[in-house]
Amino acid sequence: SNGITFSITVKNAGPDTASNVVLANNFTSGLALTGSAPSDCTKISTQKVECRIPSLDSNASKSFELVLKAVETGEQSNSVQVKASEEDSDTNNNKHVITFNINKVSSSKSGGSTTWLLLCLLVFIRAYSVKKKLQFRR
Repeated sequence: SNGITFSITVKNAGPDTASNVVLANNFTSGLALTGSAPSDCTKISTQKVECRIPSLDSNASKSFELVLKAVETGEQSNSVQVKASEEDSDTNNNKHVITFNINKVSSSKSGGSTTWLLLCLLVFIRAYSVKKKLQFRR
């Protein structure tokens, strides 16, 4: 089938276990989900899929593969954002957006198989809050 395969890996950078991890995957209207959402994931809307990980140990990772099809030409994007129950001291590494152009949309329903693109998005989460105490020395 014609599709764009996104391999998305969520990794807990530690040092603590992350609980109730939610990966939100949003894509533009020029992309559509092929078939059903991956295991552990739910189609929330036409352009959003959420994946849930009950618990993710420190330095552990979990991967999801999402296959979308191009339904419009032009600039398209796929963004992922991850959060957990624990407070995160660095949220800068919890989101990633990839933008790309679709030059041709195949309307053929016969046998050909084309892989448009293979993209890997690596999203890190940190499942702890760093509380620093400032010490002043004289």
